[in-house]
Amino acid sequence: MKEKGFTQFTEIQKLAIPVIASGANALVIAPTGWGKTEAAMLPLLEKLAKAEKKEGIQILYITPMKSLNRDMLGRLKWWSEQLGITIEVRHGDTTQSERQRQARKPPRILVTTPETLGAILPTTKMGESLKNVEHVIVDEVHELFGDKRGAQLVLALERLLEKRESRPFQRIGLSATVGNPENVAAFLCGDRPCKIIRLPIERAMHLSVESPKPVDEDYELGNRLFIDGPAAARLRRLDDLIRTHKATLAFVNTRSIAETLGSRLLRLRKAERDLHEIAVHHGSLSKEARVSAEERFRGNELKGLICTSSLELGIDIGQVDLVIQYSSPRQVQRLMQRVGRSGHSIARTPKGIVIATDEDDIIEAAVIARRATKGLLESDEEQSLAFDVLAQQMAGMLLDKEERTVAEVLAIAKRAHPFSKLTAEQVSRVAKQLHSEGLLFFDEKTGALRKDSRTRDYYYDNLSMIPDQRKYFVKSAVTNSNVAMLDEGFVANFVEVGATIITRGVPWKVLDVGDREIIVEPSQDITAAVPDWVGEEIPVPYEVAQEVGVLRRKIAAGEIFEGEYHVSGEAADKLISLIKKQSAIFLPDDKNVLVEQTPDAVIIHSLLGSKGNEALSRLLSQLASIHLGKSVRTEIDPYRIMLQAPGLDAASIARLLKETSPDYAQSASQSPTPTFSNTSSSTWQRRSACFPRITTTRHSASGA
Repeated sequence: MKEKGFTQFTEIQKLAIPVIASGANALVIAPTGWGKTEAAMLPLLEKLAKAEKKEGIQILYITPMKSLNRDMLGRLKWWSEQLGITIEVRHGDTTQSERQRQARKPPRILVTTPETLGAILPTTKMGESLKNVEHVIVDEVHELFGDKRGAQLVLALERLLEKRESRPFQRIGLSATVGNPENVAAFLCGDRPCKIIRLPIERAMHLSVESPKPVDEDYELGNRLFIDGPAAARLRRLDDLIRTHKATLAFVNTRSIAETLGSRLLRLRKAERDLHEIAVHHGSLSKEARVSAEERFRGNELKGLICTSSLELGIDIGQVDLVIQYSSPRQVQRLMQRVGRSGHSIARTPKGIVIATDEDDIIEAAVIARRATKGLLESDEEQSLAFDVLAQQMAGMLLDKEERTVAEVLAIAKRAHPFSKLTAEQVSRVAKQLHSEGLLFFDEKTGALRKDSRTRDYYYDNLSMIPDQRKYFVKSAVTNSNVAMLDEGFVANFVEVGATIITRGVPWKVLDVGDREIIVEPSQDITAAVPDWVGEEIPVPYEVAQEVGVLRRKIAAGEIFEGEYHVSGEAADKLISLIKKQSAIFLPDDKNVLVEQTPDAVIIHSLLGSKGNEALSRLLSQLASIHLGKSVRTEIDPYRIMLQAPGLDAASIARLLKETSPDYAQSASQSPTPTFSNTSSSTWQRRSACFPRITTTRHSASGA
């Protein structure tokens, strides 16, 4: 252990190793840097080394990201080699020759992704090699809890149990700090016992929320970089922080922002002939680009990486002494995970600075910073009864065994916690639909299901629960290497021969556009189009949005708030100035909603968070459409909803809000009401009780 820099066990390792060595199912919860991977793997490696050697895979290490796979392999290979245990990685980037070799001679430990596990389960050779799996580790399990990828994974684990003829295997989950550990443990293990192992206290961290005020040089810099003065001030602050620290990760929330910020920062540094370069890292870059950035950063060739959630998880990229979050992280859990990348050892204190972009951003980041230091994390909801997941896994069950019954499918699926409330009728309905589409054979009278000619294609075409989007590979004509991947929508709208685009923070000129490939060469055009990728926006939780309202009221009342909310003086001044102006008209907060009439839209200022406002917007747009006889356009953010349609007015929308609130619904329960989505209605009614006062006003959008 001393050879790898380990002189003693961390607290979480001391707690977890005896439990895992005993064979119990376990959920290990600790911040980044506490050695959760070693806590899980060291006792299993010792057990494997002492046990009689078996054929096939005995340990599955499942991680949600391919880049995490590469890192895990590097960290675990050393331990395995010392004990003579074979370990390999398999995911979407694994070459065909490597896959064939693994099928011929499977490793004893396989590091893989949820999707790749699904791919190999029904196969003849690799599928057979899974029969001796004794231990399954799911790393970063909090990333999978609450979405369809996770529901798909735990169903696949139940199929793995079938392959082992119901001989149980040990389940170990590794997680960052979560707000609902009992739910995550149930997600991982179903109704089986699962010991939750966590540290008794949260790890301290230094946090600061800043919003630099632009000065004259920022406006000059902005003119050179084609951005405004405030953006230039933020860019200059980002650059100063990277220069004054040894190794900085600058997290952003979307790949588009990573590219924009990276391109401007690279251009700023090139103009100043600075040798300490930075790089961009996100999941749509080529494998070569990502690995190169990680290795150069680890080797101290780079001082800063502009990155997305691609580096949020526990990839070993060396010693980070500062994490910058550009714009609000939008979630407490996300801020803690990202800032935890700095001081990536138990002896160091994580340090994070949020550079907020506007007043909404400042107050949201301030709330998140306070909640992070108090350990007030979000509690995600499990993705239950996802029938598209069930349908795909039902096809997989028929690849595992050509004939099943509804009762068999139900028994397997109900063991997975997201499907614990599944009924035979629901299984039959899904099977009936698949039968009608020619994807499997289903006999409604007997309940028998059989594999059909299209079952295999349907299963493999839907391995990923990540929304499907056709990808184009971007290839450099100079190096003949892949640069990045672009979504079809962006290519259709912006990419043509002669156009310029930005990727890896660098402008490229398009030389040719093929069926699935774009050939480019380096360009100097900083105004190039920045790619837009689908499905990136991080939702702001209801609890955060509500506390934003609480903080608005505190500031309006003149309370001192900077220390508790970790806000810099400049950022606090901006907030105080804006809220004073708003208070003179009407201040929407956690207790009051404002419906505002603007010249071309109705704006509802409602602090329900992203999902709450999305539900409310769907409900209101449907009711307003029925009333107007025409469609209503909507846009939302966590604090407001915009509705647009000819003839729409604030008074009508305020009336709809009152009529759909719980109190009104009870008093008018006998009145006929329009039909609307149950999900939208129930979500709004659960959360609308926080608004005892609904007010309308007429102002320009900028004056609200």
